[in-house]
Parts: sequence; structure tokens; C-alpha cells
Amino acid sequence: TALPITEMFNLFLAVGIFGIVLGDVCQPVSPVAGKRRFTVSSILHEPYVVADEKKAIDGFHDPNGYTGFMVEVLEDLFKRMNATFQIVLAPDGRYGSVTSSGQGVGAVGEVFHCRADLAAADLVAHSNRLDNVALTVPFQHTGYAILIPTPSDSTKQGLFALFDPYDVATWVVILAACFVVFLALVIVFWLSPFGALSGKLRESAQDAGPQSKWLNAGWWAYAGLVQQRPESMSFVSGRFLIGGWFFVVIVVVSVYVANFAAFRTAAATGDTLESIDGFADLASQTRLHYGGPSWMGKNMMSASSEELNRAGKFMLSRPENFLGLDEGVNEVKTNGSYAYVYEYWPLRYRASLEPCTARVVGRTVVGKFFSLALPKNMPYEETINHMLLNMVTDGTIEIYEEKWFDSGPCTDHDLATQSDQRGARKLGMKEMGGLFVLLLITSVLAIVVAVIERLTGGKVPAASGDGGEGKKDNPLYEVKAESE
Repeated sequence: TALPITEMFNLFLAVGIFGIVLGDVCQPVSPVAGKRRFTVSSILHEPYVVADEKKAIDGFHDPNGYTGFMVEVLEDLFKRMNATFQIVLAPDGRYGSVTSSGQGVGAVGEVFHCRADLAAADLVAHSNRLDNVALTVPFQHTGYAILIPTPSDSTKQGLFALFDPYDVATWVVILAACFVVFLALVIVFWLSPFGALSGKLRESAQDAGPQSKWLNAGWWAYAGLVQQRPESMSFVSGRFLIGGWFFVVIVVVSVYVANFAAFRTAAATGDTLESIDGFADLASQTRLHYGGPSWMGKNMMSASSEELNRAGKFMLSRPENFLGLDEGVNEVKTNGSYAYVYEYWPLRYRASLEPCTARVVGRTVVGKFFSLALPKNMPYEETINHMLLNMVTDGTIEIYEEKWFDSGPCTDHDLATQSDQRGARKLGMKEMGGLFVLLLITSVLAIVVAVIERLTGGKVPAASGDGGEGKKDNPLYEVKAESE
């Protein structure tokens, strides 16, 4: 939102567009092919000035090989002035100022020493620059803001939150795995000479014990799933299969418990994230830790706002949370429990970039403005101010802001759908699929072992009608015989 025109003119008058202290005496801009051609000093800083080979939007590019918000503003400005421009990067890559010895550095120094007609970047007006170069009317105002994680879908708890740790496909596969184990047990019981469903026992045993009925195979599969302890399996192929099934169940249950705890933690954090709308909310909560660059905490301590003072005091008391811009933004987007305090426009731009897991809240205007820097007492100064002010008031600057600072792929929809890229999320077959492949391999191997048992001539004594010695010699009835 643009500042009221009266405030802009007040600031404009305060900085003094016709400064008294002079740097080098600069020559007027010379025309090229009938048009004045301005040499503009700048620095690379996304999205203000970007090397064209790295990024371009809507095909716009500067003939010098640069693109970005600042380049497009200059293109529009000089078009209105019937002039052209070329961008020359400051040799030291700094915004710049003038030292106490009178030496200009950075982009501002290029203007001070008349090596450039204009310095264009997100230049903040401060006393050093006001004393040594002329600053135009502000084209953009900034302030402090907070980059916080977006609440993920895992924070939304409902009636069936119990099933959140796994997605639907994984739950279906778990139930299918139980049925597969049941079928594998039936096959093993039929194939193994020690299985209760082998030919001899089917013909002669009326009551062959706990492994003699199909329902018992189903009980084995179900009991393993719910971690019950059925009767001991007395032959190798059966034990091999059940051992593999128990291993799968242990992993499934352990991962479920861990992920369910993560969902509960995320739900509590999500309530905090949705409640933060400014620095007062940030300073009063304890669940999110937050930080920024060290200079940000010092600036906030000197602000007139009590909320900024409290937040700045907390930041200065936690030096371990001092992070640079890129590092801080990455921490917010990947951590889920960290907030980063910085200037508004850089945060707004980076929030629009993937991963779409952060949003900007709590913008606070603190009287910081971005202006262009000119040599003092140049004849084109008034024209540039007039044209730049027109661009602010007619909404041109705001259009460019929306184009470049919201240029990333993260729309509101993306924030909702991609927020589960960090924090608790449902586990699917991508993470759990290997476990069920292992179970399938184990089932096949158990059947192979049962075939080997039959081929190696395993003998099962015929069970007598009164349940006599035949049962006692049969390993199938090992447990039952002991109990008798």
C-alpha cells in the first residue's frame, strides 16, 4: 500500500533535495542518439537487480543483461523522461556511503565521485547519504515483519485423528498383509509334513490341535497384528513365516506411535502459528523460538513500539538464534518451530519461493524508505523526482511490486497443499512399501521351506483314535502334549 502523498512530500522536504554539501562536480548527462543516457550504479540483490541469465519474468530483460524490480522501474522512469540507461555494478558489491576521509564506497560512492549518474537499489535514507548525495522521493517504504511457518494439514485434528499417522493406502496394505499372511499360513500348513493340514492328518485326525483348522491360521495372522501371543509354532516353515510377520508388526506399531506423537506436537504448534498476527503475539508466546540478524534485535530495541522492544530483547538474549537472511528463511521453511524477523520486502519475496511452507505476518512500518541516489545539484533531479512520484501515485510501483515480490510459485493454494513438506505428515507406501515387500519375500521363503520339509521326507506318525502315543511323538502337538 502506497504512503499518503503528504507523508512522502514531508519526507522529501526533510531530506532536502537541493543539498548543500557537494561531492565532486559532476558533468551533465550527455545525449546518445538524441536521448540522454544515464549510467546507473547498482548491486545484485534479488529481486531488485538480477543477472538476466539467472532469472527473467514475462520475457522482460535489460539490454545490459539485468532484470528485476529495480530494472523495470528504471525502464519505466526513463521512458517517461525520453531517456535511456545502462547498468554498471558497483565494484565492491556494496550499497555504499562516504567515509569520514571523504572516500565514497559502493554504489553510492560511484555517484559521489561522478562515475555514475544515478544509484538504484533498495537504498535506505540515512544521515551519511543525505549529507553527501541527493536522494529522490521514496519509491518504496519498508518495515519489520515476521516469517513464520504455515500451519500444516497435520495440525488439523478431527474425529478420526487416530488414523493420521498413515495414509489410506498404507492402512489398506496393512490389512491386505494380514490376509496374505493368513493365506501363506494355510499353504504352509498344507505343504509341510508337520502342518496340521497335511494329507495324513486330514485323513486320520479328528482333533489335531490348535493348528488343525483354517480359522486358526486366521487367528495367527490377527494375533500377530494386534500383538497377542498365540500358541507356539512347532515347525520351521511356520516359525519362519510368523517370525517375519511379527517383525513387520513391530515396525508398523513403532512407527505409528512415533508419528502419532509428532502429529499431536504439530497440532499444538499449529494452534500457535494460527494465532500469531504480529509482534505482540510473537513476544507473548513460548512455543516458537525466533531470531534474526544481530542488528535487527538492536534496531528493534531502539524502536518506540513496546512489542518491538520485547521481541528485540528476546532476540538479543538468544545469540544462538542470530541467523543471516538465507539461513534464517531456510530454517523457517524446514524446521516448523522457528520464526525469523527481518525487513518486509526481502521476506515477502522469499516467502513466494519454494518450498511453500512459510508466510509473512506482522508488517510494521518504522519509517524506513528506499530512494534513488543522485549527484547533488544536477539539473535532471527535479524531473526524476516528479516522474518517480507519478509512478508511486498512479499505482505503477505497486504493480511492479506484485509482479516481482510475488513472483515465486507459492500461491495461497500452494501454501495449503505443500505445507506438509516439513513437520508431521502421513506416511505412505513410499516410506513403508519396503517393509511389505520384505513380508512378501518372507512368505515365499516360508512356502519354499515347507516344500523342502516335505521333499526331505518328514514323517508324521498317524494319530490314534484315543489320542495316545501318536500325538506325543508328533512335534505338531509338542505344546499340547506337555500340557497334558
